[in-house]
Amino acid sequence: MKPDRIMVAAVVVFAVISQGKAIPTQNSPKSGTLVVSQSGRGPMLNEGGITFFQVYSDEKIVEERMLGGKLVKSFGHFTPQATREGDSATFTLPAGSYELRGHVRACDGNCNHLGNLQDECRVLFNMQESDSLGAVRQQKSNGSCTIKITSKRK
Repeated sequence: MKPDRIMVAAVVVFAVISQGKAIPTQNSPKSGTLVVSQSGRGPMLNEGGITFFQVYSDEKIVEERMLGGKLVKSFGHFTPQATREGDSATFTLPAGSYELRGHVRACDGNCNHLGNLQDECRVLFNMQESDSLGAVRQQKSNGSCTIKITSKRK
């Protein structure tokens, strides 16, 4: 068999095998999405800081995401960049009850070295099938924070 006929045969076999099978998507109908972000300015962090969000269920961590952390070239090395206004992260979660925790870790010298957890705030929320929720961690100048959950249902 010639190479071009082998390629055609392989494509046909793949098409027959995958016929009628949907490509799985990350966000199934039984799950929802939570988009987290941050606003406000907290206590002055000389080198900046990175904000982290964790989702808990039954006091066990389900997932963790950080805002920012994009690698940038600085002094010939790549270092994580501090969280900036407009950074966001997305969680895909099955229906259920959760707790969202958000905190900051200061960049010590640069963001390759992070300080201890600080300015933690928490909020409880429920995720329903196909929900689209938003969560904004509002940082206050005194170091306190709050998290507000909003629904993006149509």
